[in-house]
Amino acid sequence: MFYLRQYCLKSCAYLVCFLFFQLPFFHSYFQLIFQGNLEPSDYSTIIQELNIEDLIQFKQPTSQLNCIVNMLKSNMLLIIQGARFNIHIPAKMYECLKANKPILLIAPSESAVANLANQFEQCKISENIDLICEFISSSISSKNKVLLSEPHKFEKYSRKFQINKLHQLLLPLIT
Repeated sequence: MFYLRQYCLKSCAYLVCFLFFQLPFFHSYFQLIFQGNLEPSDYSTIIQELNIEDLIQFKQPTSQLNCIVNMLKSNMLLIIQGARFNIHIPAKMYECLKANKPILLIAPSESAVANLANQFEQCKISENIDLICEFISSSISSKNKVLLSEPHKFEKYSRKFQINKLHQLLLPLIT
């Protein structure tokens, strides 16, 4: 099960359709969940055209805690970020990393979010459909477990760590 809290359903719908035909086991193991302010009826035409109604689920917006619970229940997390956001790292990326699940990042390899993801073993960054299929296949396969990162690698991105760093910077100015 993928968990996605982004607003790029059209791209995902085509990806799901392609994967459905490329990976024979895909339809048995896959569900794409969108959570947020999406109106399912806005996307019903494309979902019906692609015949993927059974693979996509919409969930209403919920608390951050419930979003994290949903991420932890998922087998893999998906983040899609277009080239026009190359200098941005969405806050959701840090939550995905902390969940320590395999992450499929569909973004330009030179983007800020890709540079961050390159530091973690569980991330696969690609815009190439063959590499995406390979990553999903290996993640689903019990023989080929995705290597997850050590929890200590996340510490430097925690709010607590960043607050302590800021405190150390400001302390000489106020004493």
